[in-house]
Amino acid sequence: MRSLAALLLAVLFAHSGRGADEDPPLWLQDGKPIADTESRKSSSGFGAALIVTSDADWEKKWNTPAYEVPNLRTVSRLSRGDRAWILTLFANPQTDSEGGVDVTCDIRISRPNGKVTDDKGVTAYKGPLKGAANSQFLADTVIAFVGEDSDPLGDWVVEVTVHDLNRNAVVPLKTTFTLVGGGPRVGDTYKSVVAQKGRPSSEVDVERVRFLTYPDETIKFRDDMAVEIKQLAEKTAPREAPASAPNAGTAAPWDSSMPMSFEKDPIDTEIAKFRAQVHRSFTEDNFAELEQLSAQLVREKSRFGDGFWKIYHFHDALKLANSKSDDVWAAREARIERWEAQYPASIAARVVHIGFLTDYAWRARGSAYADKVKADAWGPFENRLAQAYILYQAALKFEERSPMLWYAGQTIALGQGWPVEEVMKSFAAAKASEPEFWHYDDEITYFLLPRWYGSDGDWERFAEAEMQRKDGLGAEGYARSVFDLRYYYQNIFKETRAQWPLVKQGFLLLHKKYPDSKVLLNEYAYLACVAEDRPSAREAFDEMNGQANSWVWSKVKIADYQEWVYRRP
Repeated sequence: MRSLAALLLAVLFAHSGRGADEDPPLWLQDGKPIADTESRKSSSGFGAALIVTSDADWEKKWNTPAYEVPNLRTVSRLSRGDRAWILTLFANPQTDSEGGVDVTCDIRISRPNGKVTDDKGVTAYKGPLKGAANSQFLADTVIAFVGEDSDPLGDWVVEVTVHDLNRNAVVPLKTTFTLVGGGPRVGDTYKSVVAQKGRPSSEVDVERVRFLTYPDETIKFRDDMAVEIKQLAEKTAPREAPASAPNAGTAAPWDSSMPMSFEKDPIDTEIAKFRAQVHRSFTEDNFAELEQLSAQLVREKSRFGDGFWKIYHFHDALKLANSKSDDVWAAREARIERWEAQYPASIAARVVHIGFLTDYAWRARGSAYADKVKADAWGPFENRLAQAYILYQAALKFEERSPMLWYAGQTIALGQGWPVEEVMKSFAAAKASEPEFWHYDDEITYFLLPRWYGSDGDWERFAEAEMQRKDGLGAEGYARSVFDLRYYYQNIFKETRAQWPLVKQGFLLLHKKYPDSKVLLNEYAYLACVAEDRPSAREAFDEMNGQANSWVWSKVKIADYQEWVYRRP
C-alpha cells in the first residue's frame, strides 16, 4: 500500500470526503485535476488504474516507505523474451460496518490473433484495510507476461474491470502493449539472421564455421546455425527480468535481498522413494518383483521429472558404498548370485553383477591417479574387471536387452583402457538402439577427459557432434554433458571449449520438457554465473524464487553469486 503523499508516477487521487452520491473525486497531478484515461479512471468516489512495468523488482520498489516515490519503468512495447507485470491499483474503497472492503476484478486479455481469455470475479482485496481508505492499494491480481516465441506479434489488449462491491462502483480499465520480434538468437539459421539484420559489415568463413559481424554484435554459425552471439556494445536498457513469471493472482517474485533457502526438489524425494523400494526388494530376495519392474522400466522407457531414466536409478540404487566391509561386499555378491541362479537369463541381474564387480575393482584401486595407486591394489583391480568383462561379453548374447548393459560395459572400458575406436564403435551400436538414453553420452565425455583417454577438445567435439544425431536429443544432450562435467573444473567455459550458448539452448529444451525440475534450473543458474551471463543468471535466480538446491551449490558460496546477480550496474 502507498499513501497519497507519494503515489506512483506522482499522480494523486483526490478524495473530498463526500458521499458516493455527490460529485466524483478527481485524479490530480501536481495539485491540478487531470482527465480520466483508459487505464486510469474513477467512479462514484472509487478510483483505479493499470500500470505495465518491466521492473522485475517492482514489489520491492512498491513496498517502500510512503515518503519514497517508487521509480517504476512503464512500457508499451515488448520484444519476444521480455517480461512485464500488469499491476492494478485502487483507491478509496468503501468499508463495511466492520471496516472491511471487498474489491474484485474481471480480467480479459485479447491477443493479436483474436484469442481471448476471461477471468471473472477474481479477488483483488478482501478484508480490513491496512491504511487510510483514501490511500492507494495494490491489488492481488498481478498479471505476469513473458513474450514466448510462440506468442503472436502485435497489440495485446488487457481489460480489467474493478468492482468495489461495498460501494457498488465499477471502474473499467484498459491498457495495450505491443509485442514485437526480438533480435537473432542461438539456433536461428543464417538466412533468418540476414533477413532480420541485413547484410553484415563483415563475413568470414572457416570450413563449417561462419562469423557475421554487425555494429552491435558478432554471430558465430556452425553448419549455418547460430551457436554464439556476442554483444559488441552495451544495450541502452538491459533487461533484468525472471525466466518465468508468476501467473495472475499468485505470489510475486521473491525479495532478492533475502538469503536463499535450501530446499529439496520434490522430484528428488520421488527418486529417493523409488530407490528405497528397489533396495528393499533386493534385500528381501524379492527377485520376481525386481524382474517385473526392470522389464517394465526398459519397455516403457520410463523417466523421472528431471529426465533421468528410471532404469538408471534402478541399478544405481543397488550399489554399495566403498566404506562397507569386505564381509558386506561378499554378502552382496552372494545375493546377486542367488538372483542369477533363480533367473539365469535375466539381463537386470547380469548388469547388477557387472556393476558390482567394477565397483569392487575400483574400491581396491581407489580414485588416485595411476602413479599414486598402491602396488598391491592393481591385482584385485585387474582381476575383478576381468571377471566383469567375461559377464559383459556373455550378456551381449542375451535375448533380453537393457540400455544399462552398454553403460555397465563402459565402466569396464574405463578401467581396462579400451582403445577409443572400440569404445566409440560400441557407443554407436548402443545409441542406434536407444538414441535418447543420454546417460551414454555422459560416460563417453568422461572417458574422453584428458585425465583419462582423451586430448584437449575431444569431449567438446564429441558433444557437439552428438547434437546432429538423427532422433537424438540435440542441444539437450550437450547441456547434460556440460552439467555432468562441470564438477571437474573451476570454470568449465574458461578451461575447456564448452560453449555457453549451446548449453543455454539445451537448457531451454530441458526446461520446456521438465519444467518442475529444480535441480536443472539450479544447474543452469550456476553455469550462467560461471559464464558471466548476468541477464540469464538473473532470469534463473528469479525463477528459483529464493529456493536453492544444496547439491548443486555444495562447493560454492551461493550468496556471492546472488550478490553479483542482483548488483546494479
